[in-house]
Amino acid sequence: MILKVKDLKKSFKIGKNQVDILKGISFEIIEGEMVAITGPSGAGKSTLLHLLGTLDKPSSGEIILNGRSIENEKDSHLSKIRNEMIGFVFQFHFLLPEFTAVENVMIPILIGGKSRSSAREKAEKLLLDLDLKERMYHRPSELSGGEQQRVAIARALANEPQIVLADEPTGNLDSSNTNRIYELLKEINSKTRQTFLIVTHNSVLSESMDKKMHIVDGLINDQCLGGPNV
Repeated sequence: MILKVKDLKKSFKIGKNQVDILKGISFEIIEGEMVAITGPSGAGKSTLLHLLGTLDKPSSGEIILNGRSIENEKDSHLSKIRNEMIGFVFQFHFLLPEFTAVENVMIPILIGGKSRSSAREKAEKLLLDLDLKERMYHRPSELSGGEQQRVAIARALANEPQIVLADEPTGNLDSSNTNRIYELLKEINSKTRQTFLIVTHNSVLSESMDKKMHIVDGLINDQCLGGPNV
């Protein structure tokens, strides 16, 4: 069991009012699964991903990563978890414009304490695997949208995370690039058995994954395609 979530809730204060985004979500993910998170806009999908990625803290409930609760972890240890265990792919690639593709991928490896030479070697291999051999020394402004997102995927995989969280990773891409990115993610999962949780509105993708969680009004409406029932 790579990830277990118990009665997760998240609320925000807006003026004098409390807005409940997540209202008590529980589920379990087995290592190596590909999981689609679906639901209408505003249902709480991105909020859930931010909590799982330790980018935000829940109002209540518990997240257990690799058998260890992160509820009372210090910020410094949460940063270490993010760097070593979790990879992020967002709708917007968030590449640093002043650096080349290979330098962008090197950054999390360097933060993890590796030498510059080993970081470059790993980054180049990842970009080669993602069919970016001829583009790895270009800056983001010189890359197409699909190429930029593949660089972002390489960056997410740089420290060989156990879990990859992707929030609408093809939201800004055309259908051709969308299909290519999804095929790449499935190929990576098949080769590495890394766990993927992907927020998506793509029904074809969601139906092809090991598990689907459909969130409506802050609650899991249903869960299918294998895995434990909630």
